[in-house]
Amino acid sequence: MKILGFGVRGQLLAVLVATFQCGAWPVAAEPDAPAAGPSEVQKPDALKPDDPKSDSFTVKDEAAKLEAATSAPAPAQTPAVQGEASKPEGSADAAKSEPAKDTALPEAAKDATPKAAEAPVPQAPAATASATTLASDPVIEAVRRKLSDKTVTGKLNDDDAAAVAAFYGSRPAPLWVKDGSFTSAAKSAIDELKKADDWGLEAKAFNVSDLASAPSTDAQADAEFKLALAVLKYARFARGGRVEPLSLSNILDMKPPLKDPKTVLTEISVASEPDSYLRGLHPKHPEFEKLRQALLKARGRDEPEEKIDEALKIKLPETGSVKPGSEHADIALLRKRLKVEAPSGSNENLYDDKLQAAVKSFQEAHELKASGLLNEKTRKALNREGEPKKVDAKGRAELIIVNMERWRWLPEELGNFYVMNNIPEFTSRVMKGGAEALKQKIIVGQPTWPTPVLTASMEFVIFHPEWGVPDGIKVKELLPRL
Repeated sequence: MKILGFGVRGQLLAVLVATFQCGAWPVAAEPDAPAAGPSEVQKPDALKPDDPKSDSFTVKDEAAKLEAATSAPAPAQTPAVQGEASKPEGSADAAKSEPAKDTALPEAAKDATPKAAEAPVPQAPAATASATTLASDPVIEAVRRKLSDKTVTGKLNDDDAAAVAAFYGSRPAPLWVKDGSFTSAAKSAIDELKKADDWGLEAKAFNVSDLASAPSTDAQADAEFKLALAVLKYARFARGGRVEPLSLSNILDMKPPLKDPKTVLTEISVASEPDSYLRGLHPKHPEFEKLRQALLKARGRDEPEEKIDEALKIKLPETGSVKPGSEHADIALLRKRLKVEAPSGSNENLYDDKLQAAVKSFQEAHELKASGLLNEKTRKALNREGEPKKVDAKGRAELIIVNMERWRWLPEELGNFYVMNNIPEFTSRVMKGGAEALKQKIIVGQPTWPTPVLTASMEFVIFHPEWGVPDGIKVKELLPRL
């Protein structure tokens, strides 16, 4: 079972950390659905010249080794010569009875070994095939040269650089470029990267090269390299890796469920629809999708000014004070402003109990002293409420994006049974099977002593627990008041 917490409020990620402290929400991952993070991958060195994958691996070298092995006297236990090159030409029996790798040859084969040395050395078909397999595309070789350049890889995310090096280190042909043009898979991925803004990301963050007509090998390698990195960056951002939560505040004890970049490259390379694969990296929580739809709506059109109630347009003189029970000319205006009619046949200028109750309610709603007195502060607040208000579409969109980002930090799967604590709402919800099983009010921290935001596995529940005041609360909160 998981216990989770979430703040509905938020501000720009890079701007106000204080809001995150005020709007925190504990969250937890079930044992069966741990938050997944990228595995530690060591950044490989550039291929060495003596590496079998390098250009110095030749059939001539293999033939020389084979000749030395076959011309030497056979020891008591002669290691088997690997590959088809160890069979005498024209020997069908030798092909059928080829010994397994790293095993001793049978006695008959030992006797035949010196004779095999007298015959011309065969052309080692196995070595020839291996060399052919390792012969890389010029674009791949150019990509590998980029990966060996510290000035290029030094600017990259370490995990992404290691994943790209491993991916192209064993790949014989490009994934995204073919015959000087982007493949259909590449075009599908690029189209989705351009729609990143619809998911609360920024399309300009994913740099992809254009391919002009008849591009050079280096230009194709640059396009291949940058698209692979853009895909990995998108995958990281989609899973909440755009910013480290703890870098914003130490109360944000969250670990975004990042996907291993090696896995991303492997999966997208075989995906029939790369665009669909990229979309599938985003959170699948219903709340995240609702926020995304709200973002699209906020960006879709300019919001008109809100219509103002005619009663709100009534202005009161901003000076003077009127006590309940007295008569004053401003009371008639106050009745129209608050929509409180005078009793039939009574004096409209009389400040009666019913109007006083309405004034107190207004004062409480606007964080004023609920005295019932029509004073200057109350008059100004009444007049200010009727001023035109234009919807801040940009501010609303930014607020939605911040909340989408915080949903990315949650476990990929919340499970069938979990608890969600919404700190700004002072509410806890127990969810089971997608439905709300229990809802109750909770006590939370304050801006100066905020409740931490976390995800954890719930092991047990204590009803009516014993609780003593912790020393920290005694010293930091109670003592100053005393």
